[in-house]
Amino acid sequence: MRRDLFHYYKGDVKTVFDAYYKILRQEPFRKEPTIIPNKLITFGIGFSFKFNMNGGAVHIHFAKRGEGTAVQVRFTIAQLFGARYKAYDKLMCDHVEKVLGYRGEPMNVLGDEYFDAQPEPEPEPKSTPSLPQGGAAFCPKCGQKLNPGDKYCPSCGNKLE
Repeated sequence: MRRDLFHYYKGDVKTVFDAYYKILRQEPFRKEPTIIPNKLITFGIGFSFKFNMNGGAVHIHFAKRGEGTAVQVRFTIAQLFGARYKAYDKLMCDHVEKVLGYRGEPMNVLGDEYFDAQPEPEPEPKSTPSLPQGGAAFCPKCGQKLNPGDKYCPSCGNKLE
């Protein structure tokens, strides 16, 4: 299941990106996301009773829009029904609001047309994982090719060891 939610913040991209990055590394999230500075934050979601999610990934895209910042929150969740992605997004927005001092506004945009129109560079790895000799690593759950440093599969959100 893929769901996209969009927000507009009146601050510049760096400020909004930094707010999301800060809150995701603290309680209640405690994530170590993969980032492309000021463009993309990616992290996996494990099993959650509170949000009725059984695993997946979140990709948060940032782009300048007018005088502020457009944010696309893309949930890729490994289940069809019942996931409370809007509640998870609201929790993130509530924490970002505390850092920024103001709330973002919902946006109605077509994500594929607006955000995907700007190609993104590959994220710089935080560390070099041990890859099999002579080739790339692949997710053991879905087979997606992995980048060095990935802690979660960018496709299915599977936690990598």
